[in-house]
Amino acid sequence: NDIIDLIYFADGGSSYNSYKLIDGEGQVIVQWAGNFNNSPTGYSGIYACEAYDPDICEKITIELMNEFGYGWPYSSLDVYRNGNYDQSIEMPIGYSQITQINAYENDSFDFIVNNQLMFPEELGGYKIRSESGTTLVDEDNLNEAPESSYNIVVCESDVNVNLEEIDSNSPNLVKMIDVLGRIQIEHREGDLLFYIYDDGNVIKTYK
Repeated sequence: NDIIDLIYFADGGSSYNSYKLIDGEGQVIVQWAGNFNNSPTGYSGIYACEAYDPDICEKITIELMNEFGYGWPYSSLDVYRNGNYDQSIEMPIGYSQITQINAYENDSFDFIVNNQLMFPEELGGYKIRSESGTTLVDEDNLNEAPESSYNIVVCESDVNVNLEEIDSNSPNLVKMIDVLGRIQIEHREGDLLFYIYDDGNVIKTYK
């Protein structure tokens, strides 16, 4: 259950640096190659030996950013899962840092910006993406302090259907008629009636 953080300390002329994290079997866990526009990104929250969990529906990616390479000093992005505190994501230094969080069905996330800077617009920003790469939250705006994000649901179960929604889709009884086509107000015991609904269905009903 060891958790690994890779903190990249950028220095002048280091944008072309690169690194790889490889497991004992030679498999690459994470890697990054810098270029002219970007210095290498750090990673946090990497499980050295993560047990298989069939209930995990997706891994969401949280990226903290600071265009000057200062990190998020004296600040953090606090994560709440279903209203309960889950973890704090920090970036002590660097241009960007990636953290992945396991999401389960119907988990609702709040991402609270805990900013302790005197000038919050200098903090930088953050983005949250789904496993498929879809951007769920984009709070990386130049010269603007990032805002907190609430009620982010990544995997919503199909079985959680509101009962009111089910009722609203149910057909409504328009009228009851007997075998001679006469409208009946009451269905008395022993009578055979035809129930006519607003969706066009006619159901023969014996009481």
